[in-house]
Amino acid sequence: MSAVEAAAWDSLVAGLAPGTAFHAFTLATVTAAGGPAARTVILRDVDPSARTLGFNTDARSGKFGEIGREPRVTLLFHDPAARLQLRIEGEARLHHEDAVAAARCAVIPEKGRWVYRQACAPGIELASRDGAARLGLLSETAASAHFVFVSVCVHQIDWLYLADTGNRRARIGYRPPAARWLAP
Repeated sequence: MSAVEAAAWDSLVAGLAPGTAFHAFTLATVTAAGGPAARTVILRDVDPSARTLGFNTDARSGKFGEIGREPRVTLLFHDPAARLQLRIEGEARLHHEDAVAAARCAVIPEKGRWVYRQACAPGIELASRDGAARLGLLSETAASAHFVFVSVCVHQIDWLYLADTGNRRARIGYRPPAARWLAP
């Protein structure tokens, strides 16, 4: 089972590279009304020894409020070529206007900063498809106030390998520590 766990974390570390299967993954949260919300985010940090994963978001986004109300999240990674799926449950921590957020924001390339410099919040209704561009961009200082780094403490990994000869599934838990094979 330790080989499965190591391979899962190796796949996550590989996902830090753009263009790899695990680079973009699905984040599931709970809305204020108690319903599910899922969206694609980009993997920005993996620390196997601390059992954490991280991604960036905007403080004006829905997921920021959702995580603030309910920090338990599910992350779904899928690599069709490797026939591997990882479903990860964990607890998210928001880093907003703190030292962690400042350090993470400082390393974002210039072309990536425009996301946080938008004058309007993500998801607001616009009068036209070009409405956001017409509002212009905010200053770098204002943009950094919108930047959030989300760190997820991994509580459990559900590993699923889809094989022609029979699927295999395992669950690796960290709270409490336990690993077991499951029916796929």
